Amino acid sequence: MRYRPEIDGLRALAVLPVIFYHAGFSYFDGGFVGVDIFFVISGYLISSILLRESETGSISLVGFYERRARRILPALFLVVAACIPAAWMIMTPAEMKDFAQSALAVSVFLSNVFFWMESGYFDAASELKPLLHTWSLAVEEQFYIVFPVLLILVCKYRRTALVPILICLALVSLALSEWGWRNAPSGNFYLAFSRAWELLAGSLCAIALRRGIVGDELLAGIGVAMIATSIIFFDQATPFPSLYALLPVVGTALVILFADRNTIVGQVLSLKPFLGLGLISYSAYLWHQPLFVFTRLELDRDPSKPGYAVLIILTLVLSYLSWRYVEMPFRRVSGPNALTRRAVFTASVVVSAGMFAFGGWGHVSDGWRATYVTRLPADQRVMFTMAEDARQEHSANAKGRFDDGACVFDANSVSDVVRSRLRACAEEYGPGVLILGDSHAIDLYGAVIEAERSGKPFIAGIVSGGCRAHRPSSECSYDEIAALVASDPNIFGMVIYTQAGFYLLRGHGYNAGHRSMFAKFEPQASVPHYDPDLNRLIAVRDYLEGLSRYVPVAWLTPRTEPHISPEFIRKWGCSHDYQLRPGTQEVFGRLEDAIATLLDTSDVQVLAQSGLLNLSLPEDLLSCDALYWSDGDHFSNAGEERFGKRMKVLQAALQSHGLK
Repeated sequence: MRYRPEIDGLRALAVLPVIFYHAGFSYFDGGFVGVDIFFVISGYLISSILLRESETGSISLVGFYERRARRILPALFLVVAACIPAAWMIMTPAEMKDFAQSALAVSVFLSNVFFWMESGYFDAASELKPLLHTWSLAVEEQFYIVFPVLLILVCKYRRTALVPILICLALVSLALSEWGWRNAPSGNFYLAFSRAWELLAGSLCAIALRRGIVGDELLAGIGVAMIATSIIFFDQATPFPSLYALLPVVGTALVILFADRNTIVGQVLSLKPFLGLGLISYSAYLWHQPLFVFTRLELDRDPSKPGYAVLIILTLVLSYLSWRYVEMPFRRVSGPNALTRRAVFTASVVVSAGMFAFGGWGHVSDGWRATYVTRLPADQRVMFTMAEDARQEHSANAKGRFDDGACVFDANSVSDVVRSRLRACAEEYGPGVLILGDSHAIDLYGAVIEAERSGKPFIAGIVSGGCRAHRPSSECSYDEIAALVASDPNIFGMVIYTQAGFYLLRGHGYNAGHRSMFAKFEPQASVPHYDPDLNRLIAVRDYLEGLSRYVPVAWLTPRTEPHISPEFIRKWGCSHDYQLRPGTQEVFGRLEDAIATLLDTSDVQVLAQSGLLNLSLPEDLLSCDALYWSDGDHFSNAGEERFGKRMKVLQAALQSHGLK
């Protein structure tokens, strides 16, 4: 295959936006599309090689997998190995266990499946997972397992059908991604089924180029413009992957097809800076995420922009070294120091087995907890134990714990069993109270039953982490709840909805609609002027108004969230004068006012949670005997009990709004 330097330059155009996006730099809100650019390039390159070998009759699956092992595994194994001591020194036991599990998933090329399965609301934030970025490698590896076999079979028995088959598969995958972002967004993002069309787009480019295409200045320029547009104008609110992904994918395909060395785009991408970055792009992609994550963990916050600049420089230095001394030697197939095929496969199996064993041990063992705890000073040891207990309690609560065997219970979804139980409770006790929402509604339910259990025999919660009315999916039960209320409006006497506030705020780039909008700052730092996200507020209002046609509905506005992490508390102890960051109350006050204004003429009632809780720090954060928050924005069990006492005024507040 003829070497095309402009393709290496295109790799630079892929990796830099990803790195800048993860660093939170402005104008790179859509930098995540760099992964999609990589997918198209990978599909093009492996298809070009396989097609050439197929035409010459020299195609070999063993040879293909050897090349992939030489290309992917050495640098990947190096980065994972480097992460292990850093994780041991910096991570808490819970974080270390999560890291070990992810290393196990990497060893069997299933990290995308692992991160999909654990992508619930209560897991460590994505910016604190050193191996999260390996999900894209797993997608490619899974594609490499299936695609060569498919290509060999089609070329052998019906070569003329290759293009129609690939087009059909790509269209099915694209349609699946368009369905997926609406119905299963987490699986849609991580799994190969909805990403395969991007790799297949590269395969179709390889076929087209073998049939002869000449460079075209205009089309190559349009391709670069499409990529740049997606990087600048996409953000976390963009459904992805979906039809929106056509912009960077088609743009990349146009560059591959038409940006040869005779075009300006091809010449620019072949310049030494682009070429050099492209050559080390794989290592750069591998190194940047662990460097960013371990720095965040060590600092307990995001680095400053100059700090990120230093980390990016360090990323490039490490990338060059691993490319020069790890990637290149392992790719060498001839010469005195070249590794044989047997050596490559043996080393791959041995190292993968070691990673698997480490991950398995980390999953079942609590061995490093004792080591971690003994490293802490005595006062920090007490606070760490309290924080760990609070976090474990709340994680357990997410699976449902409130069930008295009768009519005080919560559920994650509306099943046939839950429907029957709700109807039976309404027949026995009359219309009940329904708590509805995400993980903050789980907190609310725990607090409410502490206050109301004796007075109300029928209080149900349909609550699930990550399930919010402004972006419902098949993983949630909002449609089922609406159908239940419409078909049998006498089940509930009132519905109370609440959710996390930061999802209703407009942020910027990587931190948009995410708890890191607050947690990334030091506790004394001021919070920026975040505005309410009107589109999301309207979406919630519209859903609740649909319910209000059948039953009284109240929107309990988001509580003020302290976002002071257990790690901060562990270091500072229980006697520190903890306070909300300057600007925090103002941000949530504006959000509360926006909700009240939006519902001014609506049948949906507004309940101001700030007035119910009357949060005051430091006494409402912790005592030396208990933490009242399991993390920066969720109640602990002790917090549910503490704030539940204040929720006794909830009934009076509801009655004042006409909800009996």
